[in-house]
Amino acid sequence: MPAFPLRYTRQCRFRAGESSGLAFLRIPARIDPTRIVEGVIGGIGFLGAGSIIRSGGSVHGVTTGAAIWIAGSIGVACATGNLVLAVMVTALTMVIVLVLGALENRFQNGSGGERTGER
Repeated sequence: MPAFPLRYTRQCRFRAGESSGLAFLRIPARIDPTRIVEGVIGGIGFLGAGSIIRSGGSVHGVTTGAAIWIAGSIGVACATGNLVLAVMVTALTMVIVLVLGALENRFQNGSGGERTGER
């Protein structure tokens, strides 16, 4: 008789776990990586586009949108196991951002000239 409540509890737990919507936690037999990348590209596209603001004749946030795209591409490279590619893109991005940022500050502050497109 003591085994009956234990069996009943196991059956209830199994049924409760299955009927409560936790079936999505099962890992499918085959995962399609192109669909995952496709979803990431769509999400990153919306985030990047949302960071770009157009007011009047000027556009702001393009660099932020590009940085969001780069972060997404580095994440996809890491997720697919291309760690060498991820490190190379990260290093290249850091060099570009640091060098071009320094050049922009130098020309903006050092030469005294106005930036093109700024009023």
